[in-house]
Amino acid sequence: MAVSLRWQETRAKACVVVAILLMSAALRFHQVTTRTIWLDEAFSVLLSRLSPEQILFHTARDVHPPLYYLVLHYWMQWFGSDALAVRSLSVGAGVASVGMGMLLTRHLASWRAAMIAGLLLAFFPMAIRFSQEARMYALLSLLLLSAIYMLWQWVSRQKNLYLVAYSLLMVAALYTHYFAALCALANWLYLSVTTDSHGKRLVLARAWWVGHVGIVVAYLPWLPILYRQLHHRELVAWIVHYPASLLSMPRSFWNAFTQCEEAAYADVLSVLLSIFLVFASLRVLRHVSTRGQPNVLLLSYCFVPILVVWLISYAMPLFINRYLLFSLMGLPLLVAVAADTWPRRTLLASVAGCLFIELAGLAYAYNYQAKPGGDLGTVMAHVNKYWRSGDALLGDRKRHYLSIEYYNATGRPAFLYTQIEPDATGKAATTYGTLTLFYQRSDELYVTTPQRLANHFKRLWLVTEPSSAYTPRMPVDGWVKVDEIVEGSFKALLFAVPEQANR
Repeated sequence: MAVSLRWQETRAKACVVVAILLMSAALRFHQVTTRTIWLDEAFSVLLSRLSPEQILFHTARDVHPPLYYLVLHYWMQWFGSDALAVRSLSVGAGVASVGMGMLLTRHLASWRAAMIAGLLLAFFPMAIRFSQEARMYALLSLLLLSAIYMLWQWVSRQKNLYLVAYSLLMVAALYTHYFAALCALANWLYLSVTTDSHGKRLVLARAWWVGHVGIVVAYLPWLPILYRQLHHRELVAWIVHYPASLLSMPRSFWNAFTQCEEAAYADVLSVLLSIFLVFASLRVLRHVSTRGQPNVLLLSYCFVPILVVWLISYAMPLFINRYLLFSLMGLPLLVAVAADTWPRRTLLASVAGCLFIELAGLAYAYNYQAKPGGDLGTVMAHVNKYWRSGDALLGDRKRHYLSIEYYNATGRPAFLYTQIEPDATGKAATTYGTLTLFYQRSDELYVTTPQRLANHFKRLWLVTEPSSAYTPRMPVDGWVKVDEIVEGSFKALLFAVPEQANR
């Protein structure tokens, strides 16, 4: 009878876990192809279409390490490069992160806390948002949550096999995004205040140091490239438009739970949410204190990376929410572990309140994505359909050029209207970043005077976003507009040379 009851309980728990994971997948696949493939995603796909050797070469000329692009390269070989295929990699990583978050919470606290964490992670708007992008942030979160789980297993069981797994996961995370180093810092701080069963600080354990020697050795091949990348600060100069302030962290927490910074009294609400998270943190700190200090592990994972970036950003702006997704994904776990220690009414009220905020944020995000607006993919579908031999395709902004190339199925690369000087040698600063993919053909692709194209092409498709204040005024003398395709804020203007326009 007892065995039968345990079996029924185990089966019921498994059904709950599967239900949460299926719900997570449904929420992440919903509207996954609605948004246009934007600049960073287009760069991911165009880069990942190249050979592994070329991926390493061009990644070294950008700002991120190469692992995500290599994984996406092989993913695309199996599943293709349409929007659903390339974003499905992040969807899978996002759903797996929900499962890993539940597993971690189960070991840090209890089964009930794990279920609460699963629910909050399933509906977590920021996690859903970046599970729908062909970028590395969902994969990074999965790797680091898995690393934290392996670290806890090593601390609680003292089996070095878990530390080997932790080291491998940290290497993979560091080859995915440089901010993984902040998680490593949090883990060092955690172990510096944690002791083993003999009272010895775990940060002094020989196995810990050997594991990190292995991490450093594995990362040595990329260190010279990282050093060179640090000399191209202009590639991240755009971050100066997001300076740090006293409200940076509260706004980050609010954005993570809602993806909505435009709500009325958003700053007030973000402060109130932060106060709630502080109370939850204090509850965890006081009431989840067992051997191995799981409370310190969880709190350091949630807050050390965010706090460090916030402080550094006063000298060098770096505080970008998506870079900290892995750390912000610890907040649902924190709330779940705290709620597990509260009286029943407080538990229900806190979980219901968090779910309400998340659902409101999801409703806003889905509604925003579904609004009619600029659909570059639809515009490019028309261009591809009505393309003729002798046509040319021209983009007038670097921000949209990579997306144009992603959707371009004409068989001819698009030209870019720009005042950037071509440099096929790759020495100029303008050949780094996203334009690294094109600098070797810049003499051919960069156009400063569109009129010259009339000497080589019969018709010109200009894909533009005229409503944007950043769209340049481009001279098209020598061409006659014969048609235009409008989709939201985007247009494809069809021009012909005068003699062709009269036919």
